[in-house]
Amino acid sequence: MPPPFCFSSGALSYLPLANNIAIFFVEPLILVLFSKWFLKETVSRRRWIAVTVGLVGAMIVIRPNIEAYGWATILPLLAATAYAAYLTSTRALRERADPTHGAEAATSLQKSVRLQLMISVAASVLMVILLGAGQMMSLALTEFQWPTLEQWQLLVLLGVLAAFAHVLIALAFSHASASVLAPVQYLEIMGAVFFGWWLFSEWPDALTFVGAAIIIGSGIYIALEKPEPDVIQD
Repeated sequence: MPPPFCFSSGALSYLPLANNIAIFFVEPLILVLFSKWFLKETVSRRRWIAVTVGLVGAMIVIRPNIEAYGWATILPLLAATAYAAYLTSTRALRERADPTHGAEAATSLQKSVRLQLMISVAASVLMVILLGAGQMMSLALTEFQWPTLEQWQLLVLLGVLAAFAHVLIALAFSHASASVLAPVQYLEIMGAVFFGWWLFSEWPDALTFVGAAIIIGSGIYIALEKPEPDVIQD
C-alpha cells in the first residue's frame, strides 16, 4: 500500500503520532462513500448522518493541527483517501468471485495480492524518479542516506508485517461488506496514543481527543447499525 504509506510516513515527520492517526481515521468514512459510489452497497440515511458527523470530528482535529503544523496536516487525509480506494478495489475483486467456489475465491485473492504488488512496483518507480529529479535540482528534502543495518532490519520486518496484514484484509473483506468492516480499524487510534506517549513522549491536545471521540463514535454507529431491509416490489 505504498501511496497511503508514503503520505502517512511523510506526515510523521511533522505531526505527533496520535494526531496523524486521528486524522487518518476519516478513512472508514471515506470508505462508506466509495462503497456506495463504486460498489453500489446500500447505505442508509442514518449512516450518511454518521459519516457527516464523523467528518465534522475530523475537521475539529485538522483545524488546530493546520495552525500548529501547517499543510503537512493534509498528508494523513490523502493517505486515508488512498487507503480507502485500495480497500474498495480489494472488495471489488472479491465480489467478482463466488465465495462458495473455492477455486474462484482463491483466484480472487491472488488477483488482490497481484494488485498490491503492481501498485507497489509502480509507486516505487515513481518515487525513484521523483527522488532522482530532486537530487538533480539539489533539493534538501530528497537528499538520500543509506539505511543503517538496524534500519534495514526494521524495513524488512515492516515489509513482512505489511504483506501479512494485506492477506488478512483481503480475507476479511471476502466475508463482510466494506462499510461494516471499516470501523474495526478505530482500535488503532488507542494504540497510536499509547505508543506516541510511550516511545516519543507525545500527548494529544484536548481538541484532538474531542475530534477523535466524534470520529470513533460515528464509526461504531456505522458498524452497529443494522442494514435496512430491501423493499420487494411486485
